[in-house]
Amino acid sequence: MWHIEKGMRLIMNVLDALNSLCQSYKKQEFGLEEFQNRIETIVIPDKEVRKLEKILLAATNELERIRFTSLEENYFSKGSEVADRLLNQLEEYKNSLQNTD
Repeated sequence: MWHIEKGMRLIMNVLDALNSLCQSYKKQEFGLEEFQNRIETIVIPDKEVRKLEKILLAATNELERIRFTSLEENYFSKGSEVADRLLNQLEEYKNSLQNTD
């Protein structure tokens, strides 16, 4: 049981870090490319990774698409849409973890 609780704590820490990352981007603390790079370097522990990895991969793919198909002046607004979607998906994921207790 301790191992499961420890794993859940690690996942919750990752979710908190991702939430903070999205909020920092929305405050314009860094640009779109840095936002993408930081998402790509998040380390996800244990078995709960598949769904979370899919969520993060979709976000980084969307940011990549924005970087290469949008005008730079539109980066922030389009990146904010990705951040909002990611925040919603992370909240849903967090809730699904808490409901499995």
